Amino acid sequence: MERWDKPTYISNGALGKLYRAAASRMQSAPAPSSSAQSSPAFDPDLEVPGFEEFLVSAEECYDLYAEKLSTLMSYYGAEHEDEILTGNIQNRLLYLKKDNKRYFEMKDRIIDSVEGLHKEVQGWFRSRPKAEASRWASAWYCVTYHPEHRRPGKKHFWSFPWIVCDELLKIKKSSKRRRQQAVQSIMS
Repeated sequence: MERWDKPTYISNGALGKLYRAAASRMQSAPAPSSSAQSSPAFDPDLEVPGFEEFLVSAEECYDLYAEKLSTLMSYYGAEHEDEILTGNIQNRLLYLKKDNKRYFEMKDRIIDSVEGLHKEVQGWFRSRPKAEASRWASAWYCVTYHPEHRRPGKKHFWSFPWIVCDELLKIKKSSKRRRQQAVQSIMS
C-alpha cells in the first residue's frame, strides 16, 4: 500500500481490499482543479470607500503578479494555481513520488519560489503610505474578485489579494462591526 521501502504484495485482508477499491476510484475520477469554481463570490464587505482611486495601480500589480506566477508555473510544469501554491505539481507526482527525497526537495524549492514572490508583492504593498493600506488592499481584492474586472480568456489568479490577508481581515472585521452596530441601533 504505497510503502516504497518495503516489498509489495496484494493483501487479501480488509485493508488491502479497501485500498484497492479506493485506488481504482481515484484513478477513474477526474482530478479536481482550480478551474472547478471559476467565479467565486465577491464579498462587498471588503470594499472600502475610496478604493476606486487605486484600481489602475492595483490592476498593474495584479498583471505583474500574474506574469511572475505564470512564469513560475511554466518553469515547474504546474497547470493550475493551487498546484504552484502548494508545491504539489500533479504531472510530476507520479515519477517523483517513489523517490521521496527528490519529491520533497522539489516541493520545497517550489514553495520557496512562491514565498519569494509573495514577499516581493508584500513589498509593493508596504511601499505605499500606511494611511492608504485599507483602500489599497480593497482595490487588490476588487481587481481580482469583482465580476467587472474579470478578464475572459486569461488565467485568473485568486491568490493575489490574499498576500495581504491581514489587511483584508481588518477590513472584514471593521465591516462586521459596523453592521452589528447598525443592527443594534435599529433594535434599540
